[in-house]
Amino acid sequence: MDADVRHGVFLVFKEAVNNVGRHARATEVDIDFRVQHHALALTVTDNGNGVDAAVPGGLGLRSMRARAERLRGQLELESLIGRGTRLSLTVPLGQRTVASWLRRHLSPVLTGVARRRSPRRHRRTDRAIFLGYQKG
Repeated sequence: MDADVRHGVFLVFKEAVNNVGRHARATEVDIDFRVQHHALALTVTDNGNGVDAAVPGGLGLRSMRARAERLRGQLELESLIGRGTRLSLTVPLGQRTVASWLRRHLSPVLTGVARRRSPRRHRRTDRAIFLGYQKG
């Protein structure tokens, strides 16, 4: 995966999580990060205040949208006042990029052991990481 793509996805992730911490007053945050169908998909969902879709977003939301556009990706924001927010980022990847990225990054996280696999043995591309946080 290109360094610019990694950096852009990381910055969108960081801004989304920071927004939850600063504004949402959430007690639960779910982070779903997947590589599937030759695309990287990130979803951050909280049970906080929600966002009024009629009100234009601040600088953070505008910068996330701009990053998604530069990555040829798509950013979606769904929210209900008082019921939480779901932010989804989808970024297209090439076939070789998916297999390489899975081999390096997801396999060690999912199995706890770093493995080296050839792209031919790694045919399944819909691995997922699910991280849940609940405020004590």
